[in-house]
Amino acid sequence: MMKDNINEGKLDSVTRQIVRDIITIYRTNKTGEFGLPEDLNSNLHAYEFKQLQNPIQVFLEIEDDENVEGFDADADYYRDEDLIHVTIVSNPKFHTSVIYDLIGELNELIAHELEHVKQHESGYEFPKREPKKPLKYYTQQHELDAQRKGFKRRSKIAKNDYESLVRRWFEENKHKHNLSPNEAEKVIQKILSEK
Repeated sequence: MMKDNINEGKLDSVTRQIVRDIITIYRTNKTGEFGLPEDLNSNLHAYEFKQLQNPIQVFLEIEDDENVEGFDADADYYRDEDLIHVTIVSNPKFHTSVIYDLIGELNELIAHELEHVKQHESGYEFPKREPKKPLKYYTQQHELDAQRKGFKRRSKIAKNDYESLVRRWFEENKHKHNLSPNEAEKVIQKILSEK
């Protein structure tokens, strides 16, 4: 238990650094593709954190879209490339006013993806193919663990109630998870069954 808390604390600093760098780029109001940390420091081609076995890079895409309400952010981890791909689509009318909420969302996303990094480094056997059905995808053990890490991180930094935050995410992100209300509740219950 104590070791988990120490590791969680160490990954918090990794999450914080990556989120800080993403926000630094976002604040420039530029759109396009960015490679981190290199686009902030040309001498660094990858992040090297003592908490992680391998160097990791972040590929960041920032797009403007006036049809988006505020912003929409997502992230994926590519194990074979040691790469986290982050996409931020934001409405230029609200670019600066959404930064606080974006920081919370990025903390959740990066903590989630870093959990997948740690799973990979520990030898976790990921499925060869991801399930196509949303319920099967979201109830895989590695995905539940990553969801919990992300939600815990966001709950901690925003000082929000964990369960409310989880429920709000599933309500606000129906377009991402494509779960029926009944399926979403099943996933929520699995996430909440372990804190």
